[in-house]
Amino acid sequence: MVQMITPWKHPQTGIYYLYKELPPHLRGEMGRRQVRRSLKTRDPAEAKRLFVLAHAELEQEMAAAEARIAAQKVADEISPERAKIIVDDFIRDRHSSGR
Repeated sequence: MVQMITPWKHPQTGIYYLYKELPPHLRGEMGRRQVRRSLKTRDPAEAKRLFVLAHAELEQEMAAAEARIAAQKVADEISPERAKIIVDDFIRDRHSSGR
């Protein structure tokens, strides 16, 4: 059973936080393992309202990180045709320069 994340109440201060572990594939891109953001309230009802907004913002940041990862992956990929052209150019240049 999947459990929904909810505001986390700090045991000493009573202030509520958004606390979420990031998926392993996003940790490098986002520069951290987990996200903790203060909701700056001790009121449980207000914390629930603010939590929804903070969580939506975090989901947007995670989606942007996913997009950056996907874009970098595409930029790093090379087609077999392009690889052949690069290798042929390299061999041609090496041969014509007499190395």
